Amino acid sequence: QSLELYRQAGADECVRKGGSFLSRLPIAIEDAIKRRPPAPVTTPRTFSPGVATLRVAYAGDINGLRAVVEGHAPPLDWVTLADALKASDLQPGAAPVDIVLIEHGDKTGAAIADVRARNLDVAIVLLVEPSDERAAYETFGASLDDYVAKTPDWPARLQLRLTAARTRFRQTRELVTLRLREARLRSLVEKLPACIVRLSADGVVLATNDRAATLLGASSANQLLKKAFDTLVHPDGREVWSDFVVRVCAGETRSTEVVITSLDGIERTVEAAAVPPPAEFGRSPSLLMVLRDVTDRKHAEIELKEAKRKAE
Repeated sequence: QSLELYRQAGADECVRKGGSFLSRLPIAIEDAIKRRPPAPVTTPRTFSPGVATLRVAYAGDINGLRAVVEGHAPPLDWVTLADALKASDLQPGAAPVDIVLIEHGDKTGAAIADVRARNLDVAIVLLVEPSDERAAYETFGASLDDYVAKTPDWPARLQLRLTAARTRFRQTRELVTLRLREARLRSLVEKLPACIVRLSADGVVLATNDRAATLLGASSANQLLKKAFDTLVHPDGREVWSDFVVRVCAGETRSTEVVITSLDGIERTVEAAAVPPPAEFGRSPSLLMVLRDVTDRKHAEIELKEAKRKAE
């Protein structure tokens, strides 16, 4: 019954382990191949003449490689790794090529070390015989950006694999850079002598620093996360507060004063100055606000008005 479920899920054939498993396996593979529908006819992929040539530094027999991949489009601009490293030495920090391709062999480790020593901002791809692919990965693992096995069609797909490796490398670097910036920003927010709170479009607390947590009567910032901020707002001010959140999330920069009851039961009047953060891909609109306790000021204003009224 379970094997039939696997077939329904998309398996072409199922073979139960045990007994004469090895003798039944080749027959099952042959039956599965026979039953598969013929592959749709596809036209060969062509490249636009406007595609930029990929500059590749190669560690290996470059003349032999050129002869193998010649005629495949778009063409690759080949240089030896030694020449690329010399150019890098003349201009430290500059990457004279888009990607590095290294032939797997006795000198692979040395070639990788030479590239790493110069901090070249490029992806490294290993060209390897299929029989050596497992051993190569066990040696270098995820420290390399891709492995290209020399299967019969490898010259035709080499350019695509190198382009994909370079794209992944750049995206990974950009992601790392963004995460570092975010970490620095979080650290800065924590150190700022201000009460900072980030709210979602529906008024839920997404982030806050410790100073704001103290103002709002929480023992830690975690007490406020995923909590609706308007539960702290006095009922008389919730309509004004809701309008404030909507307007800021829509792109306005606004400020307002609102009476809140903090988690420790203390009633305070706070001034909220908020801005919509820059648009972030894949994230809902939100607002970033700075809170300031103006309770003492409000009391002083009330006392001043009362004194003026009595004087009149």
